[in-house]
Amino acid sequence: MPSGLEFAVNLHLQHCDCGEFQVDRIPCRHVFACCANQRLDWKQYVHEVYTMGEI
Repeated sequence: MPSGLEFAVNLHLQHCDCGEFQVDRIPCRHVFACCANQRLDWKQYVHEVYTMGEI
């Protein structure tokens, strides 16, 4: 990282060292970067409380 900081991301456990992923339950910028690098759909890591279901 340009700032010199590094954060470990574990998508399986939905964990990022920055803590935002666990608290907000939506992907942080580190998760977005990880998903982009691995060509994964980041939407699957958004907690269901933030999704809109069909009525």
